[in-house]
Amino acid sequence: MNRIDVRSKENWKRFDFWAVIICILLLLLMFIVWKAGAGFGGENCCNDEEVVEQAAPIVAPPKPEPVVIPEPEPVIVAAPKEDYSLNFFRAGDNIVLEGTVADEITRDGIIFDAQQRFGKDNVISNLKIADNIAEFDTMNLAGMFGQLSDVNDFRLAISPEKWSVFGTVSNEGLYNNLRANFSGTVDTLVENQLTLVEAAPVLNCELQLSLNAVEFALSSAEITDAGKQAIAQVMLCLSNNSYDIVGHTDASGDADANQALSLARATAVRNYLTSLGVDTSAYTVTGKGESEPLAEGRSLEADNRNRRVEFKPL
Repeated sequence: MNRIDVRSKENWKRFDFWAVIICILLLLLMFIVWKAGAGFGGENCCNDEEVVEQAAPIVAPPKPEPVVIPEPEPVIVAAPKEDYSLNFFRAGDNIVLEGTVADEITRDGIIFDAQQRFGKDNVISNLKIADNIAEFDTMNLAGMFGQLSDVNDFRLAISPEKWSVFGTVSNEGLYNNLRANFSGTVDTLVENQLTLVEAAPVLNCELQLSLNAVEFALSSAEITDAGKQAIAQVMLCLSNNSYDIVGHTDASGDADANQALSLARATAVRNYLTSLGVDTSAYTVTGKGESEPLAEGRSLEADNRNRRVEFKPL
């Protein structure tokens, strides 16, 4: 081997040595860099293949839409119906119909039944209509009118509980027949208040024109059903004269209040006669209060006599 070849081999040995050293240093440097990166960025910091997902921004959940609760529809509770109260009676040759019914059909049916039995020109209707009145079945009314057609002074009071019949009968056979037939005429209870008398009563106009039998509601000018019947009988005694209708009270209560009450009752009587077809345009009304008693003292009998309405010709 020549000298040049030996030197070349030595040079290559020295190159290999330093190449190994450099490789070791490079590996060491790469190791140090890798460790430094792992310390600062975690084990995934230098992994190019892994994609670090960024945390999604925190978004507040949407507010729920307000729940709209529909308001409940108002429950309309129908007012309870008032019981009907009817009052039919004879006033001279006329038949008076009083009370309040639920509709025109019922009112017209009552008027028709009365006209069929007593005549169209002899029926005076003061019937009123109101929505809050219970319905009244007129089916049995014509039969009852037929039973009462021969009773001169009858009064028929009708309510849902019972039908009440008042009046006087001078014929015993008719009286017994009416008592027997009333119970089968209507489906409800019939209260028979007919009175058997020996002879038909003679109308006492002097007494009729001084009515201490007229009835009013307590401390008011509202005429009761019985009072209306009594006032209607005055029609048989009224002449063509004009009258001053004078109201009186008993001595109970305040004198000024009694004065006002007596005038109100006299006015109520005149208005009621007008509703019965009496021409009262020339009538006057006066209230005397407790100033002109018929009976002195304070007893039940005296008070009843002093509460009166008088008709004085003008």
